Amino acid sequence: MQERTRVCNDPAPVGSGKPCDGVGTSSKSCNVEACAAAFTATLPGGNNPYPKDGDIIYNKMLCKDPGYKSTTGIFTVGTGMAGSYLVSVTMMSGTVTAHTTLRKNGDIYVWLYTSNQYDMATQTVCMQLEVGDKIWVQMTNQASSLFDVYNTFSAVRIP
Repeated sequence: MQERTRVCNDPAPVGSGKPCDGVGTSSKSCNVEACAAAFTATLPGGNNPYPKDGDIIYNKMLCKDPGYKSTTGIFTVGTGMAGSYLVSVTMMSGTVTAHTTLRKNGDIYVWLYTSNQYDMATQTVCMQLEVGDKIWVQMTNQASSLFDVYNTFSAVRIP
């Protein structure tokens, strides 16, 4: 909140001086835009195996946001944070092929696929997210692994 006060008494108007008309104080909000939302998380080093339909839990935070839970791998849009988001998922398979999906409220939004070991794939998409929406990444094939810190999950709210 920004406030200002105006006083017309130093010097006070005399003779033909004009009095100070109007309100002596005023205030306005400094920030009317919603705060930015942004996070980037990665996997720990080494080989990270996942079961079929297992959620990928990116637990090493590079940029923190209260909406992303590093214990579940899920980003939840908070109050006042609805809007357009740029979301990116990068994966590097381990010793076998990997298929992952970016999910929005349980529905598949986009797919990522690698056909060889230590192969990489990336999807970057714009998503319209509402308060309470959840996004996460899920392994969709059996006996897959993701390798090292080359796997990232990021989202940024576009103002």
